[in-house]
Amino acid sequence: MNELRLKLLVWAGLLLLGSLLALLGLRGLGELFRVAQQANTVEQALNLIEPRRAAPGRLEWLSDDPTPRPLEPFRRDEITSDYLLAHEELSHAHFTGETIGLRSYFQSGALEDALLMGQGPRGTMVDWKHRLRLHFYAPDGATVAFSDTYWYVLASGQFSTRLAERTLEVVMQLDDGNWRIHHWRLLAERPLSVRLLPVTTAGVRGVNYQPRSHPFDLFGPGYEPREVISDMRISRMLGLSTLRVFVPYPPSPGYRQRLEDFLNLAQAQQMKVIVTLLDSYTHYRFEDFPNVFAHLEELAPLLRHPAVWLIDIKNEPDRDYARAGERLVVEFLRAWSRAVRYYSSKPITVGFIEPHPDLVPEIEVLSFHHYGTPAELLRRIEGLAKYQKPLLLEEFGFHTQRNKLPDPHTELEQAHYYERVLQIARRHNLGWLAWTLYDFDRGTMPGGRAVEKHLGLLRADSTPKPVVQVLAGQPAPPLGWAERLGKWLVFWPGLLLGGAMLGLGIWLARRVRSIRRAL
Repeated sequence: MNELRLKLLVWAGLLLLGSLLALLGLRGLGELFRVAQQANTVEQALNLIEPRRAAPGRLEWLSDDPTPRPLEPFRRDEITSDYLLAHEELSHAHFTGETIGLRSYFQSGALEDALLMGQGPRGTMVDWKHRLRLHFYAPDGATVAFSDTYWYVLASGQFSTRLAERTLEVVMQLDDGNWRIHHWRLLAERPLSVRLLPVTTAGVRGVNYQPRSHPFDLFGPGYEPREVISDMRISRMLGLSTLRVFVPYPPSPGYRQRLEDFLNLAQAQQMKVIVTLLDSYTHYRFEDFPNVFAHLEELAPLLRHPAVWLIDIKNEPDRDYARAGERLVVEFLRAWSRAVRYYSSKPITVGFIEPHPDLVPEIEVLSFHHYGTPAELLRRIEGLAKYQKPLLLEEFGFHTQRNKLPDPHTELEQAHYYERVLQIARRHNLGWLAWTLYDFDRGTMPGGRAVEKHLGLLRADSTPKPVVQVLAGQPAPPLGWAERLGKWLVFWPGLLLGGAMLGLGIWLARRVRSIRRAL
């Protein structure tokens, strides 16, 4: 064998060995990726379950029916624990597709049903507020039968969301020291439906209310009833009859009592209120539903208060599309709107910047926010007319920050802006709420935007701006060239300094050139 042939054989062997190692490496990497992906899915499933364990009022035993023997407290605790674990395992299987753990909690016909559910389309299934009633407890202490009525939300991978109240008939047996579900039967399924209420927005004139002393924290510890009464009276004098307020989530301690007091004061002052829910909540996780549902149940009596005119289920959710995903936001709000409707007898809206067409059938009032030009507002109204819903301009405003570059405004310009917007609103029977009642000289502004301090109808010292004349039906004061140009005079020190620096730079450049020529 000559030297060339030997080299070729060696290189061929090395190439074959390298290819084999590469294939094994790719297979190993693929397996590693699969295991990592599986671990990530399991971790997500655990994250789905953990919030439910902390949810208030997750399971409650109602009064027992007569049984052959009383159910001992320790047995009741065992049944409660194993029954909840069974639902957690079912939720885990539905999310991951792993069904092996179901055999630890289900047997017989119930196991067949659970396996079918776990092998179906993957998605998020969350259950809460189980209410159990014992119907039978065997004399040997090894079999129980009870009914369970509970809430659940089911969101598949295609985001076909279902929110319903379900009643099951359940038989559990004690096997090897553990209680397992052997049989269960669906007795009732009550999906929450949409029943729209009649409502009109024509003639609605209002303001998004933030107290001057502690803006953006109305129902916090600084809540002051005397300030609220004063602001309501001022609003009435301005011709405003509707206030929009924001209930944060998670709420601050004592918020419910403050909201109730606010609604009572509004009723006494003959003011209508729009209550905006889930303010500051941006996660849109279905696993949070047990907690937000408990929050809703706590609010329910107040949402039926006579002063409440409209319930806004979320403020500007379209800002959260990039963070949470558009479809998830929409489907979460679809389920949330039906939950709110179940507990309230009031019309519903969503505080969109731009309404989402998939949620239009769920709401009575089509709200939108606008801070653009009056001409753009007119085009938006014409575009939204196709939905044939009462329209509400839920937020609009015009800042009066004179040193806001590149777009400084004056108070007279604000008055003229309002004049044009309100003319359009009257022409189209459009209800509206201004942003906001006061300028602010304290507090933290949303997003740290300084312009938020200068959007009020009144100055921070409570004196009226020229826009108040427009609200009273009078024409806006004349806006001359002196006013248009005068707002730029606030920048004259900077302009003079900039001009001086420019002149100095030009002079120095010329001096350098002259010195070089002299040399």
